[in-house]
Amino acid sequence: MRSEKLRAIAGGRYAVACACLVLLGLLMPAVSQAERLTPQEEAAWIATLRAEIAARGATFQIAANSLTKIPWEDFQQRYLGLRIPEGIESHPIIDDHGINDRDLPSHWDWREHAGVPGMRHQGACGSCWCFSAAVAFESAIMIAEGFEVDISEQYALVCNLGGSSCSGGWMWDAYEVWQDYGAIAEEDMPYEADDTIPCPGSTYPPIAAAGTVHDVDYTVSAIKQAIYDHGIISATVMVYPDLVPYEGGCYTHDCPGQSNHAIGLVGWDDDYCDGQGAWIMKNSWGDDWGMGGYAYIRYDAACIGQNGTYVDYVPIANLLGINHEPLENTVDSTSPYEVVAEIISTGGSVDLAESYLAYRINNQTWAQVVLIPSASPNEYLADIPAQPTGTKVEYYLHAEDTVDNEKTVPIWAPEESYVFIVGDLELILCEDYEQDSGWTVGAAGDDATSGIWERVDPQGTYNDGGYMVQPEDDHTESPGVLCFVTGGQAGSSVGDHDVDGGKTTLLSPIYDFSEYELILLDYRRWYTNRRGSSPYNDIWEVSARSGESDWAPIEYTSICRENWSHQIHILNDFVELGPEVQFRFVASDEGDGSLVEAALDDFLIKGIRRGASAIHEVTPILAGPLLRAAPNPFQSEIAFSFRLAERGPVVLRVHDCAGRLIRVLQASAMAPGRQRVVWDGRDGAGQSVPSGVYMARLIADGVSHQMSMMLIR
Repeated sequence: MRSEKLRAIAGGRYAVACACLVLLGLLMPAVSQAERLTPQEEAAWIATLRAEIAARGATFQIAANSLTKIPWEDFQQRYLGLRIPEGIESHPIIDDHGINDRDLPSHWDWREHAGVPGMRHQGACGSCWCFSAAVAFESAIMIAEGFEVDISEQYALVCNLGGSSCSGGWMWDAYEVWQDYGAIAEEDMPYEADDTIPCPGSTYPPIAAAGTVHDVDYTVSAIKQAIYDHGIISATVMVYPDLVPYEGGCYTHDCPGQSNHAIGLVGWDDDYCDGQGAWIMKNSWGDDWGMGGYAYIRYDAACIGQNGTYVDYVPIANLLGINHEPLENTVDSTSPYEVVAEIISTGGSVDLAESYLAYRINNQTWAQVVLIPSASPNEYLADIPAQPTGTKVEYYLHAEDTVDNEKTVPIWAPEESYVFIVGDLELILCEDYEQDSGWTVGAAGDDATSGIWERVDPQGTYNDGGYMVQPEDDHTESPGVLCFVTGGQAGSSVGDHDVDGGKTTLLSPIYDFSEYELILLDYRRWYTNRRGSSPYNDIWEVSARSGESDWAPIEYTSICRENWSHQIHILNDFVELGPEVQFRFVASDEGDGSLVEAALDDFLIKGIRRGASAIHEVTPILAGPLLRAAPNPFQSEIAFSFRLAERGPVVLRVHDCAGRLIRVLQASAMAPGRQRVVWDGRDGAGQSVPSGVYMARLIADGVSHQMSMMLIR
């Protein structure tokens, strides 16, 4: 499984100074509080829809999500942007599945065959036509090249000549942009949900071109064959109010003859809907909607599958991509750490003289290691030398090809790099803020007049460009709802409850780390400062102190992330471990009025006890990259993989974030070599466990390895 989502780019790198990456999965509706349903109105609307669904005998499930807070009248204007040109006719679907598809499987899902790009969100812009075309094009590229490319929907939104815009449009307008000039990378022109941004013309180089666009007949067999042969197809569907809160199950509704929304079809399942069959639909409303952004819709329901198209992919000879699964924490202090990467050049070959693995130990100088081709096509290897227990290892990969392309992962390396720890990390604290655990608000010098830290269920606020400024939800998955946030109440505008007039401080309890030789901090934070009259000037600060020492900065940055950003730090790099260690989180608006919002959740502390290195002086039974898991986060199943150097007893257990045992997955001797164990998200009694953070612990002959994972229902 590939955990690195590769974005192939050809020049035109975004300057780091632009500071804030816009993550499509977090673009949300641009509505003020006055245009949003109250919780009572939302609950009443959901109850009414449930009654209507039951009355017509449907069985799919619905629940509140980020979109159900928008009144239906506004929702239609903001999210249903399909504009079908005159002369395009729709025909009744022919129920011919099972007639012409005898050679096709009864179930097909491109998510299971590496043919589906990541989830997107069109924001409060009627650009579904563009996202529908893009998912079909990106799928064609993935299937042809073997890695994911994220193309810019924004470029097609503002550069098309057919008049398609946030007010609606037609998929062919996007195709024509990609046929005439080509598709540029998302990094070069991130999605803004704004059709007033000028078209940049030929400023950025194209990374792929579209060839012929093919129509797909509106029959089950034709749609199946197109999906099976060519990847995701762009198609349309009729959105009724009860599809907005869809959560799962077989969606059914009548077809009035015409669609109002554009989507992607990634596969089908003949056994779904009690054997009547269903299409697997990929939407562009983010992963908060539906089943992680997907829905199962019966073959003859809601006009699903009308106006189907797929597009031929024309390679441009300037693509260079790196696929890499980052190394996890390990207890192995005796064996080199093998780094494996797939490097693909579509226009030349990999230039080994200029391609390398860079690593550093405990913040020292970066060292470079030459990449060596393996026996597998496009696969390259390099080793990081074995390190003693308690070591922090950072690394990144750089590749160049013979046609002058270069690629680095992570994209901002070396400022951002992959990190793993050598040692038996023990989970010391798992703080999701659902209970009062001694954190305090306020410190000497605090002078903010609004946006004071508080532990609440945050209420999302949105600006007119479709960006979420304060999160709608905490990071902890259900049943958790609380986090610390700067002013958790939403207002009639995005600036009503943000940080104003100074700084606000959040202080942790005092912790005793005197028994530990290494402490790892692992938390999620939200921070934005790029709105208002003076963007990017205000600072997000995280610091720590030991005893009466001065506060030592851990984070001190004006770089914002309008999402729940994952932060990992080694406390030893900043303060001396002792019996009185405390953490401080400061958000401030000291300048000329930028819009500052911050939040903190899922604060984890892991550590290695003093003397633990003695455990690992003998050669451990586990070798190489130890415990890996994919996909992570996961929805239904997660597969653990590890290697054994020799036959021996193995215990693999799952615990919740508080350390309680959930299930024993393995407790017997296993043979040497690579092993794979699957957890289906159930406890020892066979009951599904709720969404949240869980810990997997692998023990073999006295050596253990622990990792965290996220279950999303």
